[in-house]
Amino acid sequence: ELVSGTRPLKERDILLDPAAADALKAGVGDTVLVQRFGAPIELTVCGIYRRPKLGALQRPLVEMSRAALGEACSLEGRATVAAIILRDEVDARAWCKEHATLVADPMILEPAEAVTTGLDRQMLASKLGFTLASSIAFLSCAFIVAVGLTTAVTEQQREMAIARCIGAGRRQLFAAQLVVGGAIGTVGGLIGLPLGIGLAWALVSIYREYMRAGFAISPVGLLLAMCGTITAGL
Repeated sequence: ELVSGTRPLKERDILLDPAAADALKAGVGDTVLVQRFGAPIELTVCGIYRRPKLGALQRPLVEMSRAALGEACSLEGRATVAAIILRDEVDARAWCKEHATLVADPMILEPAEAVTTGLDRQMLASKLGFTLASSIAFLSCAFIVAVGLTTAVTEQQREMAIARCIGAGRRQLFAAQLVVGGAIGTVGGLIGLPLGIGLAWALVSIYREYMRAGFAISPVGLLLAMCGTITAGL
């Protein structure tokens, strides 16, 4: 969301955040200099966008054209890094070693930092932690529902005794309690899932400059949540 001005429309336009605008004491229409090896580059401030202030540790974040960025880095029309996306089941280290002879010097084929630093293992560990946390949450929900159903059964002892007297079997009474628990879990899931999705969408919309991946719904997560609520009710 823009506070003033527009997004970069020309090659020498730059869009500032409030922190950069305050530090440079620049407004829409002002000219800022980008220092580099050689003559500095003049850029025109085309706008200022809205960004929540998080204190002194927050770094300024600007938006400019790719051509201006390449000129500022003295890399006009050149690329220093090319990324190759592999399938999830492919081992990046083994693939790079197998195809290393396909690139000529001075180019180097090597795994990305996410692989060499073990980020993939950290992501796997985070998924495991999420699964464990979800299991604990489901167990807690199951305990709460079980307490509620136990109280309800205690309060309905007279009604169940009457049902037994008129021919209801133990299995029928047991199945009735399962149906009630499953219904409670289903209703909770149908209400909680939209609320959770709406809250996640709101957070991504508010902090979109930090969540560049955007908003995405995981079908596996939705299925896990719905199955968990129904299982907790049962």
